Amino acid sequence: MAGSPWSRAWLGPVLSLGAAGALTAAAAALALPLLALQAALPQLEGRIEVRGTETSLQIVRDAYGIPHILAGSERDAWFGLGFVHAQDRFTAMEFARRAGRGRLAEVMGAGALPLDRRFRTIGYARAADAVAAALDPETRNLLQGYVDGVNAALDSGHRPFELLALGVSPEPWTPADSILAIKMMGTLLSGNASTEAERARLLPQLGEHRLRELWRSVDAPLAGSNAWAVAGRHSASGKPLLANDPHLRFAAPSVWYLAHLEAPGFRVWGGTLPGIAAVPIGRNAQVAWGMTSVYADVQDLYVETVDPADPGSYQTPTGSEPFHVHAETVAVRGDDPVSLTVRSTRHGPVVSDLPEFAFAGPGQVVAFRSDELGNTDRSQRAAFRSVRAASAAAFGTAMGELEAVVQTAVHADAEGNIGYVMTGRIPVRATGDGFLPVDGTDPGSAWIGRLQGAALPGEANPPNGRVASANEYLAPTGYAHFIMRDRPSSYRAERLQELLAAVPEGGFTPAQFANMQTDIVSPAARTIVPLLLAAGPFSGSAADAAGLLDGWDFRMAAGRPEPLLYSAWHRALIRRLAPAAFGDKTLPVTPRPQLLVDLLTGRVPGCGDSEQTCADITQDALHDALTWLRERHGADLHALRWDSAATGVHRHRPLGGVPFLGRLFNIVRAHEGGPFTLMRMYGDWSDSEQPFAGIHGAGVRLVHDLADSTRSWAVVSTGQSGHPFSPWYRDHADSWFAGRLLPLETDWAKIARARQLELAGQLGP
Repeated sequence: MAGSPWSRAWLGPVLSLGAAGALTAAAAALALPLLALQAALPQLEGRIEVRGTETSLQIVRDAYGIPHILAGSERDAWFGLGFVHAQDRFTAMEFARRAGRGRLAEVMGAGALPLDRRFRTIGYARAADAVAAALDPETRNLLQGYVDGVNAALDSGHRPFELLALGVSPEPWTPADSILAIKMMGTLLSGNASTEAERARLLPQLGEHRLRELWRSVDAPLAGSNAWAVAGRHSASGKPLLANDPHLRFAAPSVWYLAHLEAPGFRVWGGTLPGIAAVPIGRNAQVAWGMTSVYADVQDLYVETVDPADPGSYQTPTGSEPFHVHAETVAVRGDDPVSLTVRSTRHGPVVSDLPEFAFAGPGQVVAFRSDELGNTDRSQRAAFRSVRAASAAAFGTAMGELEAVVQTAVHADAEGNIGYVMTGRIPVRATGDGFLPVDGTDPGSAWIGRLQGAALPGEANPPNGRVASANEYLAPTGYAHFIMRDRPSSYRAERLQELLAAVPEGGFTPAQFANMQTDIVSPAARTIVPLLLAAGPFSGSAADAAGLLDGWDFRMAAGRPEPLLYSAWHRALIRRLAPAAFGDKTLPVTPRPQLLVDLLTGRVPGCGDSEQTCADITQDALHDALTWLRERHGADLHALRWDSAATGVHRHRPLGGVPFLGRLFNIVRAHEGGPFTLMRMYGDWSDSEQPFAGIHGAGVRLVHDLADSTRSWAVVSTGQSGHPFSPWYRDHADSWFAGRLLPLETDWAKIARARQLELAGQLGP
């Protein structure tokens, strides 16, 4: 959702929680006989004696595998969430923890060393340990409840077969592990240091003027998430409605996990992230909330000059200072340990030994600066306080302490209020705009303050009665501070505003909000297709293709040929134009609608050269596309189907790439939509075989009606359980791909008790 416009490769393994290709051959061979152990699913019924609770609590899993936790205290409700997270998703939690701590190679061998080096160098785990040690008493108590729940599930004896196959015996979960998970999510959603590094790499061949000119047309490609709310005057119920579908890389199981927590004076439900004690998207009886990413510029790179007289020091405005140095030892499965020396400057860790940041010249190093590495993060406290908010205003205040993740938090309450607040902590720079790495000796590169809470953009009860975010820049006109540069395209935002402005007679209903989440009209295609057709006249099969697109309604519909024709042409044209424009033949191929529009309309010069015009290049790209389509999908253009190429691919973590096991555990379905529709499916266009297979989109969808404290609907993209032989591993998938929501029931009188488990115990070791 943020990061380099060209590549998020260094964060991709975090999303997949370990590269399947790095799984050792021995572990893969061992996995097959251990499949028999999958019959030992976690205990879901009966009674378990546990330690760490103040009271007994009940966990009821409904027909959709959603746990409903009824506890005697708020602390025990969080205990219950930790317990079910560990029961259903501990494999994902363990690999995420190992990724963040740089300990994947311990279990996956030398193939995981590059990722371990990155996270040992940057040091998110060190920062998380410091934050955990400084928690306030209330936050510490509640977080310890969650941690005790995780460990109680581990102590109950269940082990996911993936960990058994790898011979992993999990260490106890700690508060710092949950803080680390928050920090990892923060860097996942705001990794703009890699964007600075990419620009630094392109600078010598383009020059700063041309680079800035081109970069104005570059979209953040993996950007995603939609959230919106309308006031009661626009709804059929007379109270606000809110919808949210956050987008992350697909995985099996989904990154998201639905849950309902309840205790005296405490009630919350919605989408959770295993490993984190929070309900980041959801509602309580009075307030509903949803999140989208902002892509704020919260990271900087500093080019530090090594002291020529002392290689153990670097230059500053006031003289030479020694690097802070510490040693790391990375254990490697089946190999000798690897020693790593980590250096830090006053700005942060030295990262220029990592390939993506290796652009410094002789006698220079690159340092990484981010508040995510600070030890004053109050994000966990914000997570606990926000879910208890009794009004939209109180929710906004609580979210002002969410420092690690920069988000737009759209919210609504039962009193009729709607609005949004921006969360996070954003640096204020003395000079400069964060476009390129800066000289570490320049006083103008200093951070002179932070924007947080009320200093960030927000709005309450807008006059038009609606608030929406599809990752666009929402700061009001005249807002004085710099927030972001690398923005997603505005196409989803454009379509969302179109739909919200067309208020149906009688007002919006939850069903209509659900239909909006699965809207497949592509404003990007609506803009680009006329520019492509302007390159005509065409002849032969090219004329047939142009004729089909000329009559298209721009819906990325499963059974139609036009979406596949358009996508293949768009991709082929980018393959020709982008490397030429940037002077770099190694750029990955990604959808770049704004760059395409700006080059084809001449807003950015450089489409053609002395030998070819833009029209020539566009016609050649159509020839490329038709050749690719003919080789893979046949010569009959009218028989093409979008869903023959467009599949949503949820890969199992970490076995999705292992022969046989991947086919058994991966969840793949044909889909509709595309990279710039509200029902978003983003593919890897660099993949020559399956460029339109969806790998990134809405892992969960939710709709809430504030007219009734029990009216919520939701669906995850796979299922609740991470155990492939569980009935709840893929049971949501058909509904999700079909665009249907399931009732998220929170009325105890109506909850169907599919499985009921009682946790009985006492507070103590």
